Amino acid sequence: MRSFIAITFLFASLNAFSQADSSGSFVCNNASVLDTSNIANKLFDADFYKNQYFLFGENHGVAAPLAVDLALFKNLYQQAGVRFYVAEMDATKAWLINKYLQTGDTSSLSKVFRSWKADTAQWASQENYRKFQGLQKFYRELPAGQKFQVIGLDVFQDYSLVHEHAVYLTEGLKDVSLRKSVDSLLKITQGATNDDRAGLNEYARRLLPRLIAQESKAKAEMKDRYPAFKHFVTSLGFIGAGMTRDSIFYRNLESLLAINNWEDKKMYGFIGYFHTLQTGYNNIEPFASLLVKHKKATGKVASMQMMVFESKMMMPIVAPIKTMMPKPVIEKFISETPGFPTDQRYVPYTLSNDNSMMLIKGIQELKACSKPNAITLFRLTGENSPFNRSDDLAIISGFQSLKPTNQAVVTSKIFQYVILFRGSGPATPL
Repeated sequence: MRSFIAITFLFASLNAFSQADSSGSFVCNNASVLDTSNIANKLFDADFYKNQYFLFGENHGVAAPLAVDLALFKNLYQQAGVRFYVAEMDATKAWLINKYLQTGDTSSLSKVFRSWKADTAQWASQENYRKFQGLQKFYRELPAGQKFQVIGLDVFQDYSLVHEHAVYLTEGLKDVSLRKSVDSLLKITQGATNDDRAGLNEYARRLLPRLIAQESKAKAEMKDRYPAFKHFVTSLGFIGAGMTRDSIFYRNLESLLAINNWEDKKMYGFIGYFHTLQTGYNNIEPFASLLVKHKKATGKVASMQMMVFESKMMMPIVAPIKTMMPKPVIEKFISETPGFPTDQRYVPYTLSNDNSMMLIKGIQELKACSKPNAITLFRLTGENSPFNRSDDLAIISGFQSLKPTNQAVVTSKIFQYVILFRGSGPATPL
């Protein structure tokens, strides 16, 4: 897990882009400073709030987006009626986060962060921890009938927590036939690990049909825990089934929508940049590309993509990074960022889309319409938008080339907003 995260984001930071044709007038007229203390913005108009799914695609490990995430969710809760926060975590961690929201018990939150910290994941930051504290404070202040819920769509991340979740979901189940199947599941979850999970995944796929065949009995006994248990078993069965990570994201959402009758619910997601692209790239379908094809979501998805200048990210130092980045370089980067931990688990790595290795097509026009040390929102849609006719900002070339599978797709059909960060520091490791 740690190598995957580190390599993914190092390569993402090394992408090179081409320059765009001039469209400065539209860009500057559709730019507005974003204030995290009051994120209501003229560019977030009535049409924006009519969407059903709002996706913020970010580069992990940068501090400022986490503050925008919290502020944006609050705004969407109030202005668009969003009641679901979609996180890049699994069903088990989402269960623990919801437990934390409801009780304020920080031991649940600590369990969520435990594997992230152990894996030197970029989610394991002080800013991300404080973001969840902010969500809990917001949750606590809401009236009883107007609470929100966190849902996780990712592959399972910490198998040491899966058994605890399974025990919680099935406690009190007494039917002999169901109990026998559940006890077998609990026995397998007790020993499952990320490296040894095939038995659990195979058993979950066998258990699901049996569970559905006895659904009325299971519902009667498990009551309000049954939908969560059915989804839990369904999600366990996806791993090892030859699916891409993004397809698992989408299958998990499909499962949650169907099991809970959430087809018409509004949702906000704070997930990685690639997952929020609304078209296929390099013959791979990102989560948002699969989502916009859903019959009830077509035309109802707004993607907001993070771009950066003059910023830094919290990069995990794992074996591949050590090979590409000698120790003196790591030490130099750390020394240049006052207050950053010196234990060399992470390095504050430069992240900016305007150098020779990281140039985004058209990015200079965004820079011309923004200010240093500010967050600027850009709307790419509208009748006169040049992004309705070009792929500016959407083509990635360089070390890890990313191009739309269908090269005729224009930028405004891939994402509709850019949130540009200038001068954001790296997130701070826990």
